[in-house]
Amino acid sequence: MIPDPDPIPLPAPAGLLTALLVLTFVLHILAMNVTLGGTAIATVSDFVGRRRADERYRLLARHLVSLLPITLAATITLGVAPLLFVQTLYGQFFYTSSILLAWPWLAVAPLVIVAYYGIYLYAWQGERLGDRRIWVGMGSALLLMVVAFLYVNNITLMLTPDRWQDIYASHSSGLFLNGEEATLVPRLLHFLVAAPAVAGAALVVYALFMKGRSPEGYWTWAARYGALWFLVPTVIQAALGPLFLFRLPSAVRDPFVGDDTLRTALLLAGIGAAVLGLLAMAAALRLRNPLPPGLAGGLCLVAAVSLMSITRHLVRDEYLSPRFSTGDLAVDSQTALIVLFFVLLAGAVAVVGYMARAILRAPGPAPPQ
Repeated sequence: MIPDPDPIPLPAPAGLLTALLVLTFVLHILAMNVTLGGTAIATVSDFVGRRRADERYRLLARHLVSLLPITLAATITLGVAPLLFVQTLYGQFFYTSSILLAWPWLAVAPLVIVAYYGIYLYAWQGERLGDRRIWVGMGSALLLMVVAFLYVNNITLMLTPDRWQDIYASHSSGLFLNGEEATLVPRLLHFLVAAPAVAGAALVVYALFMKGRSPEGYWTWAARYGALWFLVPTVIQAALGPLFLFRLPSAVRDPFVGDDTLRTALLLAGIGAAVLGLLAMAAALRLRNPLPPGLAGGLCLVAAVSLMSITRHLVRDEYLSPRFSTGDLAVDSQTALIVLFFVLLAGAVAVVGYMARAILRAPGPAPPQ
């Protein structure tokens, strides 16, 4: 039931395309987590600020909401590259699972558009909406979670081609969802719970850049608040991670729990980076100046996400290894095209760096005195 690979050869070695797939996925998942988690943090902070009449929470919500349209645009833009690399390397698997999901998969674009409008409405018309803006923010966050749910459905279904024939026989209308997959819920929760943790770490880093423009106490409080948002979800991940791992089929799981030294070491390194980040953020809550340990925790988080993304890719290859290997695909390297890609990539990084610098220098809502 597995279609043949695309007869057009790969334009670059499979190893290079795989490295770019993982790199661009890391960038996308960081931006996605900041957007989803930031929407949740902003909405909760707005609600708490109203209930407690605490201007700090409401001001923080305004700061975060002003950044969300930018981070959502970055999420969508950065998501294009890994999606294209997946289609290039695993096209016969990804396209088949997309066809089996059909209508739910086609719903991704309109759901993202509506969520995008909701975030813009929250950011630009929040004061006019009054209390209703909290519902707008919650609605956008919920839509983004539905999109994540549909993505996880597709990514898990592409890994189990032995089920495709039976699925098509019983769901030829294209309304199938992969609810019977044992790893679906823990994989989804693993992603969703990570979102506020990453957004909390991003808030700490943001406070580090903003602290010189306002009374220090406000941004010190914001950094501790971000550290708290990092700590609680990360502790929850301590339960979700093993649940996800041991829901994997034994043939896929065993290389990561001792059967393969490199894969096991990679998984342990990712866990170790997360633990170091947890300790650094815990120190940020206790110390008078939370920003240095908070920054260290953020760097550990990026390392953990990167290592776990590599592990995730290797899990996919373990699923497909009995039937398929990207190393077997035909290659016709196009050197000029590869050089052009890296030149444009470097230019894009420079432009994004310039925009990020401009954003950090832009005046935000005035903090409380």
